[in-house]
Amino acid sequence: MSDVTAPGEPILRVRGLVNRFGEQVVHDGVDLDVV
Repeated sequence: MSDVTAPGEPILRVRGLVNRFGEQVVHDGVDLDVV
């Protein structure tokens, strides 16, 4: 495993994030890339 990512490649990728608190939906289907 390498500690180096290719240029432009995200170091963190999240797809379809959902946050709920009971009936309250805060995030629904958030996609996030950290480069």
